[in-house]
Amino acid sequence: MNDTGHDAVGTAARSALSTARVRTGAIRRSRLRLLPERPLRDLLAPLVAALLVSLSVANAFAAEPDLSRSRTSDEGAFVVSIESRIEPVPLNTLHAWVVSLASADGTPVEGATFEVDGGMPMHDHGLPTAPRVTEELGGGSYLLEGVRFQMPGHWVVNLDITAADVQDSVTFELML
Repeated sequence: MNDTGHDAVGTAARSALSTARVRTGAIRRSRLRLLPERPLRDLLAPLVAALLVSLSVANAFAAEPDLSRSRTSDEGAFVVSIESRIEPVPLNTLHAWVVSLASADGTPVEGATFEVDGGMPMHDHGLPTAPRVTEELGGGSYLLEGVRFQMPGHWVVNLDITAADVQDSVTFELML
């Protein structure tokens, strides 16, 4: 072969190689075009949010509520008990509860004041009424009136208690 033959073969080989590179590049670019233009975080954000919601729901169902009606307050200052005047606890009916309050050593506490709130944690709403302590019954017992639960499920009732110079809180869980 002469120099022209070598040049023709070399040129043809270079041309074929160049065409292959261009086609490969075109294939790579066309594959890249299949991906959305949005950044990856925009694609992943809804997936991460869904995962977090499912984990929080799973955690909410994982722990069984403590349904005891007698418990020590958050800071340990009081022992508090609650009792509905109507059993079983009715739905959609105003009713009253008796709150019994004692110091940590069991001495009945008189002259206390209460702030009451609560609701359904899973439904993210509060109590449908504004219950309040209306009467001191004596011996550390108090009448809590205006309680109403409008649907079955997991409820919490929070009592913020002040007696003399002591403030403490307690939360009761109810499954109705």
